[in-house]
Amino acid sequence: MLDNQSAEDWKMCEADQQKEFIQTFDKFAKELMEAQESFKTNIVLEQLNDKQRQGIREGRTQDINLILDYAHIFGQW
Repeated sequence: MLDNQSAEDWKMCEADQQKEFIQTFDKFAKELMEAQESFKTNIVLEQLNDKQRQGIREGRTQDINLILDYAHIFGQW
């Protein structure tokens, strides 16, 4: 719909509609910037390595080294 509008059509918009559009668009732009900033500050969690993933798949619950690895990772999360 907006693609079909010419520059002349936009000039015909009343002042209060222009103001409302600009305010709404500014609010949207601000919310978009805030969302982008939240992505930058998200915590990146350490991933399990292949040995740890394999230990989970095989159910090696008695392997003390894997248990300590898991405890370390979970402590960081």
